Amino acid sequence: MVFPPEDSLVTDKSLQMMLLQVTDLRKEMTDPGGRTSHLEHKVKEFCVAHNEVADRLQQLEDDHAALKHKIADIEDRMTRNNIRFRGMADLVCNEELPKFLLALCKALVPHLEDQALVPHLEDHAWAFDHVHCLPRPQRFTADTPRDTKARFHYFQSKDQLFNVTRKLPCLPEPYQGINVFAGLSATTMMRRKELINVTKTLRNHKISYPTKLLVWHKGSTVPILELEVGISKLKELGHFQSQKSSYLRD
Repeated sequence: MVFPPEDSLVTDKSLQMMLLQVTDLRKEMTDPGGRTSHLEHKVKEFCVAHNEVADRLQQLEDDHAALKHKIADIEDRMTRNNIRFRGMADLVCNEELPKFLLALCKALVPHLEDQALVPHLEDHAWAFDHVHCLPRPQRFTADTPRDTKARFHYFQSKDQLFNVTRKLPCLPEPYQGINVFAGLSATTMMRRKELINVTKTLRNHKISYPTKLLVWHKGSTVPILELEVGISKLKELGHFQSQKSSYLRD
């Protein structure tokens, strides 16, 4: 019986070990590729899910803004008969507020420019649902005048009085220190502050607008809810010079 040389056996074992090592090395080189492909697939899934969440978040933000505008509109409709008087509470006591306000209304209504358009109101037309002094906000100092809130029973009475006060530079004596404001919701007041460049431009050009800023211009209605939209619309109409200037071109 003939046996293979000892060197040949050693060589065969070495080859087998090398083959095993090559196989293991190939497996190690193949596994990262599979794991990389798996990671890429997961990252793609995460990107798709993130985009869906971002789109849904934007939709929720739009819905939230629309709901805020709707709620503010409902509040403004509920308080459309309200007027705030600043400085009235410092002139008379709470018990005398209705009587003082009635005298103020009778004194101011005749100051309309055209008496034929707005006849004198009778006493029963100046009916108030309530007149009371509001507490002073904590952020204000003690010498800050407090506001008096009055709700008129008839909207026409409130509207006529408010139109008069807007046309007068200051109220006559003995009401000279009183300022008059519309009874708007807090959301609307905040939005008005943001839109001050737009509203000031409209007032300078004597363009009327209601609470929701639905501007009528040459037979068309222009809704304005955001500052950027308002400035863009005014620029399109050729009425706005710059964001720092709120005056119309002649």
